[in-house]
Amino acid sequence: MTVQLLNGFTAKESDKTTYRQTKQLLVLNLMPNRSVTEQQFTSLLGGTDVDVAVTFAIPASHRIRHHPVAVQQRYTTLADIKNRYFDGVIVTGAPLDQTPEQSIDFWPEFQDFMRWQVDHIARRLFVCWGAYAAGLVTKDFLPIKQNDKIFGVTETQGFIMPQSRYFTIPLANVDTGQVIAGDMKTGATIIQNQQTRTVYVTGHYEYGPNNLAMEFHRDQRRGLLIAEPTGYFGDDGRPMAHWHEQGIHIVEQWLKDEEITNG
Repeated sequence: MTVQLLNGFTAKESDKTTYRQTKQLLVLNLMPNRSVTEQQFTSLLGGTDVDVAVTFAIPASHRIRHHPVAVQQRYTTLADIKNRYFDGVIVTGAPLDQTPEQSIDFWPEFQDFMRWQVDHIARRLFVCWGAYAAGLVTKDFLPIKQNDKIFGVTETQGFIMPQSRYFTIPLANVDTGQVIAGDMKTGATIIQNQQTRTVYVTGHYEYGPNNLAMEFHRDQRRGLLIAEPTGYFGDDGRPMAHWHEQGIHIVEQWLKDEEITNG
């Protein structure tokens, strides 16, 4: 259906008009390459049968390292929207799962945001580090940092998704909500709390076919000791990307307050 981008790097002037039946979504975009992340989530949302209007936001206290002026011109801050209400929020991942929370410049603001969103947002979807951070605040589960990277494409209970993270959510550490997908090795990968209309996803359904390959080769160039992403490259050496349609299905179920299934 229609995805209107009200701001951000990939918004068009024609997107700026919103309609009564359109769900208003907030996307807290914490990924370094914001324009690519915008396109990826727009692709997921556009595959659903729900009309949405998206506002992209950043924490006001976050020091933007790449193109700060351009980001500030195109994004709103959490402080700017404190009097607004949204039908949903997506909190993206961030390359922060090896960083202590007290060293994250916007951590106090994120905690404030988590308190604010309870009364201002109808439903919420937390992705990768966003899920990790939200779990620390909501206490729905206790995530655990780990030294070895979970990297590749995993399949549990029929849910297939790319993973790129240095944390796990042990199944025994989920105190509130239902574990929709997960196993002892990778931990919970999808958790749903229908009472609070919250979904936590540890993977990256928004990723394009080549994301994991680019991350792998980037880390190799940096001299990091990293294993090839599991379950990702086919026998011909090309990525096997078969998670996008399922990602659309999950996002649509979240938007409709349905129980998450693998379709």
